[in-house]
Amino acid sequence: GLHKSSVSRIIATLEEAQFVERDPATGRFRIGLGLVALSAPALVDLRLDDVVRPFLRDLATRAGETASFNIWDGAAAVCIDQELSSNTIAYHAPLGIRRPAHCTAVGKVLLAHAAEGDVEKILSGPLPRFTPKTITSRRALSEELAKVRQQGYAVNGGEYGGEVGAIAAAVKGANRNVVGAISLTVPLYRFQRKRRLELKEIVVEAAQQLSRRLGAHA
Repeated sequence: GLHKSSVSRIIATLEEAQFVERDPATGRFRIGLGLVALSAPALVDLRLDDVVRPFLRDLATRAGETASFNIWDGAAAVCIDQELSSNTIAYHAPLGIRRPAHCTAVGKVLLAHAAEGDVEKILSGPLPRFTPKTITSRRALSEELAKVRQQGYAVNGGEYGGEVGAIAAAVKGANRNVVGAISLTVPLYRFQRKRRLELKEIVVEAAQQLSRRLGAHA
């Protein structure tokens, strides 16, 4: 019952917020991935608990750091579940938080395996600087993504928050497509080279195990 121009403005606003998206083949609109961020707290009550939560719990216990599971929403990584560290000083983020693609471990892992259009959109857009270590150039980010694809994990050494480090690896599903990423987030003072290598082994192994649990096979 609304006027066409009113509907157009509403749709434009929803599209900008990624609550709806246009199908490039048909031009029709459909529900967008931006709704994931809003529904993330509810997702932990679904099948996610049965499959992902045990891996996060084990990962956090083995590493002694906060573990999280994140998915790609087309522009950023969205945290949909986490298991907190038992350490007195530990990282905590609310479920549904969106992490930038160019300067967080989970963001870089998911961007490295995202659709070509998503990658180009991030590379062509602004890359905000959050700390002196933030990658802000297209060339540097392209090289970083190539490195992530080659080594199978990504590291954030204070690029987003000056006192926070993280390491993440991709999780694949039955069709071998990346369905998410798991990460360990660590206070930077506990993220020295030796410790970083230890955590890398734990995260990569956990990601491979979870991928197999979700049906991915070599």
